[in-house]
Amino acid sequence: MKKILLLIFFVFLVGCAPKAEPESIPTVAQTPDPQLTQKNNTIGDLEYEILNLTESLDNLQSDYDELQVEFTEVETNFLNIQDQSAGYLCDVQLEVMKYDNLKSAIAILNGWFVIQPEVQELQGEYTTTFWNEVESRIHTIRYISAEDNLSTTDSFMVFFDEAGWKEGVLWLTKQCWLDSPH
Repeated sequence: MKKILLLIFFVFLVGCAPKAEPESIPTVAQTPDPQLTQKNNTIGDLEYEILNLTESLDNLQSDYDELQVEFTEVETNFLNIQDQSAGYLCDVQLEVMKYDNLKSAIAILNGWFVIQPEVQELQGEYTTTFWNEVESRIHTIRYISAEDNLSTTDSFMVFFDEAGWKEGVLWLTKQCWLDSPH
């Protein structure tokens, strides 16, 4: 009876023992997870965007460098022009000039001119329009010279901010800027 029991026990063990089969991947693992797929797609899209943005940044940096070089050249040219125009400034400058209107500008110019050492006495003035419909004028002052007591004239060109000009006063007689354009 012991033998039978032992035999039944072995049969039971053999019957209950797992079968040796090759491992297979469950079907759930074989189909990709939709969230994982979406995550991978998003990562790919972001990597593509990073490449595009890096390329755009490189292009912008290159453009910036080119503009910086051009700006430096323009600034250098501007400073050279300023240095050159400084040679055309009068020795005596018109300190306070207002370009609100023609009458006030000419009044300031006359007031400045009458106190200059070469002027003994103011005799008169007249203003000439050189273009229609612009306020800029040629202003001439007749005066008695303190040096030789002779009647003399000096002419000035008063520019207003119009017709592509900047405000300024050019002393035509001495060929220099009393108030350079600004």
